[in-house]
Formats: sequence, structure tokens, C-alpha cells
Amino acid sequence: SLVCYPLDSVKRRLMIDGVVLGKGKYGGSIFRCVSTIAHREGVGALYRGCILNALKSAPTFALTATMNDGLRHALGCARR
Repeated sequence: SLVCYPLDSVKRRLMIDGVVLGKGKYGGSIFRCVSTIAHREGVGALYRGCILNALKSAPTFALTATMNDGLRHALGCARR
């Protein structure tokens, strides 16, 4: 999550930028987008919202794991 989140941030910014023939704020370039964000807003801007995303994912994972274990137990499937 910590490795992929900055890439999601860059993807989001490029999508919002709406580049038409390279004339957007970031010129349609991933490298230009990363360097612009890091220079203007700091490297932390690439991780803005990461903690909220992790907090949102934890209950989902817990529910999925619980349901998986419950179904395995109900169906009598043994773990390997």
C-alpha cells in the first residue's frame, strides 16, 4: 500500500488534469507530475490520504478474513 499509493496519487492527478495533447498542468508525463508535486507541495503530498485509505481497508480485510474462515468451517474445508 505504501509503495503503490504515490502512483495512485499521480494517476489521479493526471486524470483530473485532463491532458489534451500534452498541454495540461503536468504535460501528461508521470515524471513531470511527480517532480512538480514533490517540488511545489513536498513529497508528503504523494501520500496525502494514505492513512485514511489504510483505515478504510482494515475493516474490509477483517470482514473478508472472518467470512472466509466461517465458510471454510461451515463447509468442512480443511486448511492445507
